[in-house]
Amino acid sequence: MEQHDKGASVTEELRLRIRDAEAALMAHAPDPYSGWCPTCRVTGPCAEYEPAANRLGELRDRRDHHG
Repeated sequence: MEQHDKGASVTEELRLRIRDAEAALMAHAPDPYSGWCPTCRVTGPCAEYEPAANRLGELRDRRDHHG
């Protein structure tokens, strides 16, 4: 029973990390009309966008292989 609870908590933690990574990515996603990063106020993808996208991809891969 304890092993099941641990697996469930890991799954929940991963779900929360994915949610946070999605929020971080959206905070730096360039506006489709102006092309500006709404957080950093620079044209095009800012320096934070690619690392945020990579992190989200890593977490989704981990989720897909975990479940």
